[in-house]
Amino acid sequence: MKAIDTYFNCNYHRSRLEARWAVFFKALGIKYQYEPEGFVSANGSKYLPDFYLPETTLRGKSKGVYIEIKHQNYDKEYNVFENTISKWFTEPLVMFCGYPFQHIWGNWDDIQENGYQLVPPIDTYMLFWICNKCGHSKIEYMEGSYDECPICDGVGDSKKLMAAAHEAIVKRFEYDSFNTNINQRE
Repeated sequence: MKAIDTYFNCNYHRSRLEARWAVFFKALGIKYQYEPEGFVSANGSKYLPDFYLPETTLRGKSKGVYIEIKHQNYDKEYNVFENTISKWFTEPLVMFCGYPFQHIWGNWDDIQENGYQLVPPIDTYMLFWICNKCGHSKIEYMEGSYDECPICDGVGDSKKLMAAAHEAIVKRFEYDSFNTNINQRE
């Protein structure tokens, strides 16, 4: 299926799926940047992450996580991605395959194992988590013992996550919110 270039929140996203993740981040109040910068390896390989979340932590550590969004079935191609970009990219990087509701804390029925922590390489089953008290967001491994905020004594707010995921899935992008001819953007 061909991706549909979609306009949302002052950005042209390369696909509706990426735009839906932007809706999810915005609904949660998570600061994000879409395709903020590209990276080049020593051998000339190039990589442009989809999102950068400057205030979000990976596993409660330092702030700033890059996010790669892929279609639902991309996990079959995971090893190709893992064996290229993650070999030289040094910033915290997580790849989510599919829609936000499949990767949120507390939605145990729909969780997919294709939320990959690529850099540093550790786990699958990575989920979005947001604090019920201070609103801090983190990406965490799916395990109940990680249901704590690194900033305050709050726990995960699964209702807020579900509401944002629902908003992302039902968001309608009108006929004029996309442009399949990239050259006409300017």
